[in-house]
Amino acid sequence: MNNNYEGREADEGSASVSLPSSNQTERVSSERSGLTEAGNALQQIDGILELDVFDHLKRFIQLGGTPHQVISYLSESYRGYPEMCRLLVHWLMLTGTNAEEITDMVEDRIKESIINRFDANKVDKIFESDLWPGWLVDMIEKPKWRHLLYQLSEKNRDCLFLNFGIQRISLTGYDDEIASLPLAATYFSVYNRLMMNTIRKALEAESESELTERLTRFSKLCDHAEHTFLYTHAILYSLFDRPGGHRVKRIAQQLDEIRRSRGWEEDDDGSGMSSEIAQIAQGIKFHLLNIHDYSVVHSSIQAILLSETPSSADVRKLYQAYSEKLSSSFSNYSLESALPPPVEYLRDQNLLRKLVVELFDPIKQVSPDFVYYYCWILAYASCSKDPRSVTFRSSEVPDISFFNGMNDTVDAVASSINVVQAICQKNYFGFELAGSPSDQILEFLPHPVISIGVLHWIRVNISDPDRLATSWNTKSLSTQLAIWREIVATHPLQRFEALQVLISGFETDPSLGPLDALNLKKLMVETLVYLVECGYVMPVISQIEKWAPTIDPSLTRHFLTCLLDIISPPFSRAFLIPIIYLIARVRVHSSEQPDVFLSFSEHILSNESYSLPEESIKILQNLKVTQ
Repeated sequence: MNNNYEGREADEGSASVSLPSSNQTERVSSERSGLTEAGNALQQIDGILELDVFDHLKRFIQLGGTPHQVISYLSESYRGYPEMCRLLVHWLMLTGTNAEEITDMVEDRIKESIINRFDANKVDKIFESDLWPGWLVDMIEKPKWRHLLYQLSEKNRDCLFLNFGIQRISLTGYDDEIASLPLAATYFSVYNRLMMNTIRKALEAESESELTERLTRFSKLCDHAEHTFLYTHAILYSLFDRPGGHRVKRIAQQLDEIRRSRGWEEDDDGSGMSSEIAQIAQGIKFHLLNIHDYSVVHSSIQAILLSETPSSADVRKLYQAYSEKLSSSFSNYSLESALPPPVEYLRDQNLLRKLVVELFDPIKQVSPDFVYYYCWILAYASCSKDPRSVTFRSSEVPDISFFNGMNDTVDAVASSINVVQAICQKNYFGFELAGSPSDQILEFLPHPVISIGVLHWIRVNISDPDRLATSWNTKSLSTQLAIWREIVATHPLQRFEALQVLISGFETDPSLGPLDALNLKKLMVETLVYLVECGYVMPVISQIEKWAPTIDPSLTRHFLTCLLDIISPPFSRAFLIPIIYLIARVRVHSSEQPDVFLSFSEHILSNESYSLPEESIKILQNLKVTQ
């Protein structure tokens, strides 16, 4: 028995058994997996309509599938949903439904379905295939589908396909559209392109209102994140010393002004930049301007900017740093001698604003011993000529002839500032203001630094209910507004600030009776019309539009009456549409001059070249009928 067993064992040992190798096993497993995957793709609902159906079909056959299986899978999975949709659309058209309405209905349903079923991981697999998503080009051409991409990007910021789509939209030329979206700040290449285009367009702006309009929307994008805020300021400051750098500086200042007017720097709820980030931006600016070469100037300016109320000691240090090295004659100036620090350091708008407020605010009181230092710094910053570039280094030696006689000029302007600020500090009312004080203010108004200080003085008086009531009762408000008009006429670049002053006054509720309060606001409305007369049109119209739903309709009607009385054709479409909107909100027949409304409407209706919306035309036609 043992011999038999041993014989069988020997026979089995001598037989050759072939086992599959590990590579063969993996290949078979891979083919089966691929076959299953391709089969599932062919069996998905309406799989025959998919763009990559031929790829799956070829792969299925190559891995061992049969044509019979292919036909079976594709026919059994076919539902024909697109054909069903076409049939429903046809039925809707037979009922008389408008074609555009049907298209909107279908597109909205598709959009809703995409939003609900969107899977970023599946969509990103598009980049794994060789197929170029040509349909993306069609999506980008239509506003509805672009906005779908924006909406999806907000919820899927890590999706490669959506990131690619947003960048393609930017490259296609829809920068202005993307600029209003916070998500643009999350894509550096998109944001960088938007920033450069905004700077270029801002440099080409032909008016202050156009510059403000272009930058207001961009400022929201710039302030959306800390890195975009700092990056934008670093780029702008680095361009100060290039040809045309003064215009870039103007853009940087306007961005700061827009931010300040909205109070974003003091916003702690996360919707704007913190004061800490603003300080970092300020530090970037100082670094690029090489202020560290002048330690006293740097420390003094930094201390003033960081404090709520400037220290008179810091202002005196600034005065000494500049005035002690400024001589009325530089004929014997040697190359080794130290020149005054570059004036550019003093031309920081936040610094100048703080000094102006301290001098011209009647509520604040600067010690008489230090007033001249404030005046001198403002005078030097506003009228000195410094040939050095904004990135000047102390080791460089410029043409010193520019400094000859500058001391006399600065002293003269400082004396003028001193005279006017003293009047503003005393804060005369009534006939006291209407006499010599107002004449002296008007005499020195041609100096921009004085006019901006006077604007602040007017703002303080008309933005406080009690002071505004006193100004009205003592008849000094008319004098203040007359000075305001002179500033508007003399300094076009201060019209934005002048408008803000009047807005603050109009939105103040004075401690007066209803009739006096209404007459006071009518006076301010008439003053706004003067701003339009000076050429500052659209910002005023926009402000009246904003007020119209909440203010007394008689004020809107009074504005329109005064406005229509001074304007003449031709008119721009951008001007006409808001004006007609305002007309629709008031009772024209209650106006003291209904004829101006009728003449205006007849002119517009008789000129088809204005190409107004149908709604605007109907408003004017109804106006004509009621007359």
